[in-house]
Amino acid sequence: KAFDIFAEDINLERSGSNFNCFFKEKPLGRFSLNIPGIHNVLNSLAAIGVGIELGIGLKKIKTALMNYEGSERRFQIKLELDDIVVIDDYAHHPTEIQTTIKVLDNWQKKRLIVVFQPHRFTRTKFLKEEFGRCFKGADLVIVTEIYPAGEKPISGISADLIVKELKENGCQNSFFVPKQELTSILLDMVKAGDIVLILGAGDIGRFSNEFSDALKGIKFPLDRL
Repeated sequence: KAFDIFAEDINLERSGSNFNCFFKEKPLGRFSLNIPGIHNVLNSLAAIGVGIELGIGLKKIKTALMNYEGSERRFQIKLELDDIVVIDDYAHHPTEIQTTIKVLDNWQKKRLIVVFQPHRFTRTKFLKEEFGRCFKGADLVIVTEIYPAGEKPISGISADLIVKELKENGCQNSFFVPKQELTSILLDMVKAGDIVLILGAGDIGRFSNEFSDALKGIKFPLDRL
């Protein structure tokens, strides 16, 4: 092996993951995480390596990783109701988006609906092509207004630009929805078995709370189950 630290026998599950860890080819045993995704396995390897270099005991490292429950707006499950799952995540760069969607590959679902709020006009301008390719795995993509984060608008740069790129890359089920209409549109659209993934670094996190609250107590007709 060419690496100082690496993982083998990685088991990725909906609720987390576990793996065997090796440091300088010495087995350290099996580690468990309560957060899903291969990217979190890789992050944990970095944490294990730093812990070892700092002289922290393996038992303490394993316990800390097992007890870590993740960060706010990082693959945060907001609601599970009638087989509908609402997940909120801060991802706003194409690589982050692709990684987050990848986590859901092993989840049982009828459809993956992604709601995305682009962050900054400049990022949208320079990464529009990457945004058009990074939503593979989604059955439907809803794009809302760009969150400016203090930037001034740029002529010709809008959420419609991302929708155009998505369609050109084969994602025909993609369209723009104004933020104030997101809740009503999604409530009419969502079915039992769907996963709704809400992405963005702006104020879209507030929408994830609003939509989750709106779903509570709704009884879907049988033809939507």
